Amino acid sequence: MKVCIITTAYNEAKHIKAVLQSLSELGFPTLVVDDGSTDQTAEFARNAGAEVITNSRNEGKGASLQKGFERGFQHGHDTFILLDSDGQHHSSDIPKFIEARKQGFLFVMGNRFHDPMEMPLVRLWTNRFLSKILSLMTRQPLPDGMSGFRLIDGQLLASLALRGKRFEYETEMVLAAAKAGVKIHFVPVQCLYGGEKSDIHVGRDTFRLVCLLVRMAWPRFFNRY
Repeated sequence: MKVCIITTAYNEAKHIKAVLQSLSELGFPTLVVDDGSTDQTAEFARNAGAEVITNSRNEGKGASLQKGFERGFQHGHDTFILLDSDGQHHSSDIPKFIEARKQGFLFVMGNRFHDPMEMPLVRLWTNRFLSKILSLMTRQPLPDGMSGFRLIDGQLLASLALRGKRFEYETEMVLAAAKAGVKIHFVPVQCLYGGEKSDIHVGRDTFRLVCLLVRMAWPRFFNRY
C-alpha cells in the first residue's frame, strides 16, 4: 500500500498544527486541502510539514476531497485515509484502518457509536437516524454511516462516479461503493467533542443530502427532472 492521509480544512488554524503533529508520528505523507480559509490554516499546515492545496474560495468538502485525491493519484498513492482537521479524530486509530485494509477490505469506516457517551445528543440522534436510512438503502449494516474517518482503496475510488461538491459527497461515496457491491467494514474509533463549530449549513446541506438520497434511491424518477 502507498498510503496518503487527506484532510480538508476551513479556518482550522486553532487545531491544524496539533492534528498534523500527531499524524507525522505515523510516517505517512499528509495532504491538507485548505478550502478558502481566511485565517492562517494553510501557513500553519505548511510549517507542520504537510503538502497544502489552497482553494482561492470556499468550494466545499466534496470538491476539496476530489482535489486531494487527484493530487494523491499524481503522487502514486493507492490508498487514502480521510479524517477531519478539527481534532475530533485520533491518529492512534489509523493502524486499525491499515490492518483492515490488509485483511482485504476496500472501504473501512470509523464507528463512533461503540462508545457514544461524549457525542452531543443532537449529533447522536441525527447520525443514528441517517445511518439507519443508509443501512436500508445499501442493504448492509452501517452502524456509523456518516463518519468522515475512513479509508478507501484508490482503485475503488476511481471507479465511483461521484459528483457531490459539499458534505453530501461523503454519503454519496458510501452509497456508490455499496451499489458497486463493496462490503463496508467498520472499526471502533475514539472521538473528541469540544467547542468546535460545525461547517455544515443545516438547511442547505440537509437539502443537498435529501436530493442525493432521492437520486440514489430512485434514479429513474430523479433524472426525469
